Amino acid sequence: MQTAVRSKMIHRAKGDEVALYRFFDGDGCLLYVGISKDPLVRWQEHTNSHKWWGSVVEYEVVWHATRAAARAAEASAIRDEAPIHNLRGSKRPKKSE
Repeated sequence: MQTAVRSKMIHRAKGDEVALYRFFDGDGCLLYVGISKDPLVRWQEHTNSHKWWGSVVEYEVVWHATRAAARAAEASAIRDEAPIHNLRGSKRPKKSE
């Protein structure tokens, strides 16, 4: 059974704005946080390079006025919300390969 996701339309950045996005699995668990001026293009890159992409069923996008503001919000989200697949900046120890 597939789950339908109802969300707002995503657009490319207007001017200097940058999107902060969060991906969640079916249980509402935060999988990943990232930033991009063009989220749809960045998400396509995720589909090709990350095995966890198949677990994504919901997303959230918040637009910030500048890249600096988006980076600061991303760093705070990674530190405070501990998404499973963000390692850089998280409080979790890095996995041994």
